[in-house]
Amino acid sequence: MKIILLKDVKGVGKVNQILDVKDGYAANYLIPNRLAVKYTDRSIEVLSEQKKNEELKIKELTAKAQEKAKLLENIT
Repeated sequence: MKIILLKDVKGVGKVNQILDVKDGYAANYLIPNRLAVKYTDRSIEVLSEQKKNEELKIKELTAKAQEKAKLLENIT
């Protein structure tokens, strides 16, 4: 079964990684424990949307940090 990991799983993979695991492992452990979701068209859309949001947050935080750095440079 193809899955997308929602969290890091030791010995399996990292967040947002698309993997092919055994059906029983996915159905009985990963999915019920909210460690993964099934690989579907909708889950791919959600994953790409989350990645875009994360990139925007990183850009915003970087811009704020640069502004604060400029303010701190002027303070002696």
